[in-house]
Amino acid sequence: MSELKEIKPIKAYDNSKFIRSTEARTIRVICEFEEPVHRLRAEKVKETIMFWGSARAKTREQYTKAMESVNAKLASATTEEEKKKLSADKERLQASEWMCEVMQTTSELAKRVTEWAMSYESATSVGGGYLTKPQKRRVMNFEAPSEDALHGSSHNPWCQSDTEAEHVPIKDAEAPPLQQSLFVCTGGGPGLMEAANHGAYQVPGAKSIGMGIALPFEAGLNPYVTPELGFEFHYFFTRKYWMCYPLRGLVVAPGGFGTMGELFELLTLKHSGKIKIDLPIVLLGKDYWTKVINFDAMVKYGTIRRRDLRNMLITSDVEEAFTYLTTSVRKLREQDGM
Repeated sequence: MSELKEIKPIKAYDNSKFIRSTEARTIRVICEFEEPVHRLRAEKVKETIMFWGSARAKTREQYTKAMESVNAKLASATTEEEKKKLSADKERLQASEWMCEVMQTTSELAKRVTEWAMSYESATSVGGGYLTKPQKRRVMNFEAPSEDALHGSSHNPWCQSDTEAEHVPIKDAEAPPLQQSLFVCTGGGPGLMEAANHGAYQVPGAKSIGMGIALPFEAGLNPYVTPELGFEFHYFFTRKYWMCYPLRGLVVAPGGFGTMGELFELLTLKHSGKIKIDLPIVLLGKDYWTKVINFDAMVKYGTIRRRDLRNMLITSDVEEAFTYLTTSVRKLREQDGM
């Protein structure tokens, strides 16, 4: 008889082959719902301002380097096929030069929004909870709260039930420390997404979110995403869910099929009542959006109604976009009783 060997079975949740199998797809989907909410709760994320836009956009410095690189390759090309491909690459690069300015605008807007989120004026949070108006006045005046005003209810999308409210005390201090609860969020990639994360990165103490997707042509998250708030999803629909669930404002910079798909999917959610709040939408880059999409024509032909375009601002001006977003967020908080 052969010698009996010790059996070392693998626990089901440690069985990577099974977890990656077709049979375990439901488990993977559940993980992409449950793991993000665990981290978002831990980081006190209550609201997001989402930035969507082209991954191909470049800063002026990046554009200059890319142009130098393609010119050098073109000069050393030896075959007609290679020259033809490189010429097409150069033509496309030249066509995207205008986005260098949008990169700067996007970064500036994200920075302004994040600075506001980190300020007492925004009444975002102290100790992780929203401030009521009386509490906000005391904090702005650096007054310690009275005993009967230490607790105030706040809307919290991360509560265990829809009706549960979180009560967070305001700390006694001459200048209570702010804890960020409104965050810039992007798809985590390069281009205009990187510009938004970079804008938030420039604000001392601030964090920003990157919700990436595993794609063969994507190199991963951009370096300005806060590591503990960096996500990589496998499924587009779970990623889209977490992009939209804590959303309090949307900025859509110029982009291609992916950006258009995300924009129209969100507009459909608003139109169908799945998103019930008056969500502010900024289409950043007026010249691009007014030429690429003719919303007035859609109204004229009866495919949409004029009221379907409410809460939408098309602009290239950072100050106008910032004022519109922050004013809308305040209104939403007032509607929630914050």
